[in-house]
Amino acid sequence: MTGYSNARRLADRGAISLEGLSNQTGLYKIWKTEKSVWLDGQDVMRSHVMDDAIIVPPTPLPPQRFKTLIENIGSARPFETVEFSEQEFLNLGNTIIISYNATANHQRFRRPYLAHCITTYVMCSGRWQIASHSHVKRDKRG
Repeated sequence: MTGYSNARRLADRGAISLEGLSNQTGLYKIWKTEKSVWLDGQDVMRSHVMDDAIIVPPTPLPPQRFKTLIENIGSARPFETVEFSEQEFLNLGNTIIISYNATANHQRFRRPYLAHCITTYVMCSGRWQIASHSHVKRDKRG
């Protein structure tokens, strides 16, 4: 199995259980958390992202620490919808790296927002926390 999308296909066919997968790797919970960070606002972000996490937002914003970013964006609204595709993961035990394409809708944009994303989760004090996140805007072709 090379990625979450493969696991999802196997689960859809009944070949594996995503609940079983979550017990072994935490992946199900991580994908659920990732979606929640996009959709559920800053309180959810603060509960899942380390203050010192390195965030690489789209250009023109520079890479920065999460605490600085959240102070600068004020009360920005979360996305209304988000779908992930081309999902992959690398499980290193206490660190899981996920990558995916995001297609999201936000009230500020007339068209869907498209991005390539990568997020690093680390096990810290018994729970998965985001240590870094990067996303790059993409056009509809890629």
